Amino acid sequence: MPRILCRAAPARRAVGAGLAPPGSRIKISRPAAEEWAGEDRVLTVAGTELQTYFPVAITLLEPGSIVPCEIWLRHEDNRPPVLYRARNVAFTAEHRERLVRSGVETLWVPFSDSAQWTTYLEARLHDRIADPARPVEERAEVLITTSRSIMKEVVTNPRAEGTKKRITGLADSVCELMREPSALAATVRLMEHDYYTYTHCLHVALYSVALARAAGIDDDETLGDIGAGALMHDCGKCMLPSVLINKPGRFSETEWDLMRQHPTFGLQVLEETGWDQPTVKDVVHCHHERCDGSGYPQGLPHRLIPDAARIAAICDAYDAMTTDRAYQRARQGVQALQIIHNSERDKYDKQFTELFIRLLLQRG
Repeated sequence: MPRILCRAAPARRAVGAGLAPPGSRIKISRPAAEEWAGEDRVLTVAGTELQTYFPVAITLLEPGSIVPCEIWLRHEDNRPPVLYRARNVAFTAEHRERLVRSGVETLWVPFSDSAQWTTYLEARLHDRIADPARPVEERAEVLITTSRSIMKEVVTNPRAEGTKKRITGLADSVCELMREPSALAATVRLMEHDYYTYTHCLHVALYSVALARAAGIDDDETLGDIGAGALMHDCGKCMLPSVLINKPGRFSETEWDLMRQHPTFGLQVLEETGWDQPTVKDVVHCHHERCDGSGYPQGLPHRLIPDAARIAAICDAYDAMTTDRAYQRARQGVQALQIIHNSERDKYDKQFTELFIRLLLQRG
């Protein structure tokens, strides 16, 4: 029987008992919206000094590398975390082997070192993704984790210096991983149900590149531009009021009028920051256009919507439907595909929709 590759709710790992001495406080909590999605189990230790850490899988540490941030170990008994590696100290294959033999899968990095951690991951991303000796599942985890850190910064300030270079490199890594037949399944298993702008943009990029490849687009530059456009597709939302972006209920008509301007704002951001690739601009400006002419911001008919934007439109809608929103629970993948294929069939490109459905079907 066919099964659809739908995201499963991420497993909640046990916190364990007693991580701090009597009188200290340990808390595992979800940060505020737009903070550390997917890595949202935060370890806070309050003793003589408050310290907060986020978890990292040991597979993200590259043997032979110099790690620019502190690495901490937690205990299962009644003791606080301990410093495992200081900043700017080598992490070797022997270190990893010892951790594996000890049953350690997760280490902890102080939030104060989060910028150094992102730089560390990003510098090694493409080489690790392109390494055929690594299991696809490990490469997928590296991509997802690194991308979340990058996209968290990009959606906050898409005009920041170096954004184009970072997004182009990230899109190239997405395209590299999607060469593997099992890569989409591996990344889908790591996706989150909770909606955050930066995780949503990453998901849309993964789906869009996979769909473009399935549609026969094999030119590296075009695939990279589709990926970059998908990563940047909601960049125009940076020009909208935060109260509108984070509104827990449905929009009024006035609010919708403003929200419908975000593709145009996005195109403005691209032009201001040196993006000149037509495909990237097409995805950002036209991902809400619909084949029946009901989309925005221009109400384009089917024949005038670029292929890259038609692809992104399907992937954008699917991911939005299958993640929890403030006003709507996540739908099952099958239900979302039924809506796209049946209820809203006139809105989306028929050929790309059918191909997307086949792409998500795997024989079990």
